[in-house]
Amino acid sequence: MTEYALWSEKYQPACLDECILEGFADHVQRALRNFAQAPAVPNLLLYGIAGTGKSTIARLLADQNKHDVIWLNGSLFRKEHVSELVSRISGSTLFGTRRLVFIDEADGISQPAQFALRSAIDPRHEASWILTCNYRKKLIEPIASRFMQIECALPPSDRRSCHVDGIVRRCQQILEAEGIRNVPNKEIAALVNEKYPDIRQTINELQLRYQFLAAA
Repeated sequence: MTEYALWSEKYQPACLDECILEGFADHVQRALRNFAQAPAVPNLLLYGIAGTGKSTIARLLADQNKHDVIWLNGSLFRKEHVSELVSRISGSTLFGTRRLVFIDEADGISQPAQFALRSAIDPRHEASWILTCNYRKKLIEPIASRFMQIECALPPSDRRSCHVDGIVRRCQQILEAEGIRNVPNKEIAALVNEKYPDIRQTINELQLRYQFLAAA
């Protein structure tokens, strides 16, 4: 029976080493790996164009084994939710783990909520924060300045070939896992360059073109 789950979801990285980090500068790659090993992460803002791995990296850093994670969708977050969030991060956790607030699509947070949220992002609450967004400019500066910022976008020209190679390698791994072994590397590279730098759409297109080779 053929599976119709999206490969971009089926093969989401289970650890940071499975992510395609080659597009980041070396110091950013080192920092992300260090954050993954540390007892807690600093406040992080990952921003940039869709499909480049922001939410995946954030999800992996928001490790539930070392954090008590509060997951929020920024598009649904309003000013009236701030007081409830503050009360949640103010108390102690059941097992003494550090709280981590993960807000995906943070550029969807209403501006009144952003102004109200400033006081919540305070070291006194002993909570870490991770935000992801497509449009960094939609965040007010008093919010953005409270975060270490990592851009997930087109890498500089001197890193593009390494980034493309990393995406090609991930595509090859997925095809191998699906039992598909007769796709020329040049075809995969052409597909990656066509969809670049959107990794999610690259993997979706890979599935569209090649999934049924295994069933043939």
